[in-house]
Amino acid sequence: MRTLAIKVEDAESRSRRHNIHRVEVPEKTEGPSLELYIETWLSDVVLVGQPTKSRPPLHCLRPMIVRLMNFRDRDVILQVTRKEGPWKIKGKEINIYPDYTNMVEEQRAAFATDNKVLRHNDIKYTLIYLA
Repeated sequence: MRTLAIKVEDAESRSRRHNIHRVEVPEKTEGPSLELYIETWLSDVVLVGQPTKSRPPLHCLRPMIVRLMNFRDRDVILQVTRKEGPWKIKGKEINIYPDYTNMVEEQRAAFATDNKVLRHNDIKYTLIYLA
């Protein structure tokens, strides 16, 4: 049973590797067409697949998942975000993250304090995912 759970997690992680996760998108920012909004927002950098969004919570900010057609485009967007900070839309900061599964998020959180020490000491490191 454990082997099956690992395989399901692996398949889910692989299906998300082209995705970016935008947090705190103000309600109705995208106007009538979410696809057109995403295409214009990222037009200089990427080709965009079908965007998805969750149901709006009570505070009217919701996460948005964007599936990019090219894995390298996701890396470019994340590098620009790390270098220049959060993007701004209508004066509101929009944070962008890779779209990881809950299991991967928990595994990454387990290394958070170690990562902080390595960054503080300017030591280059990477978290490697098995193929």
